[in-house]
Amino acid sequence: MTRRLSSLNELAKVLSQNSKRAVEQAEAGLVEAARLIQADAQSRLGGEGGTPSDWAPLASATEARKAALGYESDAPLAGSGALRDSIVVEQDGATVTVGSTLDVAAYQEFGTATIPPRPFLGPALLAQHEQIVKLVGERAVAALLGG
Repeated sequence: MTRRLSSLNELAKVLSQNSKRAVEQAEAGLVEAARLIQADAQSRLGGEGGTPSDWAPLASATEARKAALGYESDAPLAGSGALRDSIVVEQDGATVTVGSTLDVAAYQEFGTATIPPRPFLGPALLAQHEQIVKLVGERAVAALLGG
């Protein structure tokens, strides 16, 4: 249904009436977008997406230690699944955060003096960027226009 407005005052009234709903819809869109990032990041950690080809290979000693524990070989961050499972979405009002509850996530994402970076959160955000803009934008605009 197309809604026709006859004046700027009428537009201002519609926007004013629907602004709270637009904020609520934008927040809901952010949570949905965060879940997309979460799923993408988790898939980079030994899930169905496989190991990113641009990650540095593991040291032979690390591969041997993983093999002894029965973990998949040639999958740098796949092991017990603890890192993958630690990726959570948290919401505090209009702020939505995707991150890990484990300190080791930062070491893997950014690297250390002895661990090469193996980013999974940043690339997940970049991969979902267009979908995020679409989700949040469409929800907010629809709400502003009374949808």
